[in-house]
Amino acid sequence: IEGHTRLKACIELNKKNIPVKEIKEDFKNFDDIKLWMVKHQFQRRNLSSIEKIQLAFLSKEAIEKMAKNNLSKAGKGLDVINAVDTNVEIAKIAGVGRTTVIRYSSVLDKGSKAIIDKLNKGKISISSAYDSTKGLISKKDKEVKIKKTVECNFINSIEEGNEKMLAGIIDGYIVINDVSK
Repeated sequence: IEGHTRLKACIELNKKNIPVKEIKEDFKNFDDIKLWMVKHQFQRRNLSSIEKIQLAFLSKEAIEKMAKNNLSKAGKGLDVINAVDTNVEIAKIAGVGRTTVIRYSSVLDKGSKAIIDKLNKGKISISSAYDSTKGLISKKDKEVKIKKTVECNFINSIEEGNEKMLAGIIDGYIVINDVSK
């Protein structure tokens, strides 16, 4: 599960005795292995906070699966032993606060490519990047608004359009002389 680069180097150097360390873990699935690997990457001493959070975010999908599994159990009336808050779990892995994880996630969701690039390169802090995205609409919400604005309905007359607009059924209408266009 780990050490592939070192193994390759030892093989290329024709090393006969390659030191190994056996890991005795009870992995139930591939997600458990991924979580273990991410947690153990933090043994590297020279990681910045951004790099730690980025590494921790690699386990976000696995943590979200655990959280959904808990919700499913609770919905069926089964006992949930350990509550799972995705942001708290990522924060624990990265060694940062939950608020920092939420802000980082918000920047990924709302921030422009330029801001995200600056953040990832360490040119601005998570706090500064977050402040620059305050008040912006999330990318998901933008997609919903765009989809809503391109919806087209055909009406038969200007009078029908006026009635639907007054009733709040439509936001506006365009008169086209040639229906084929």
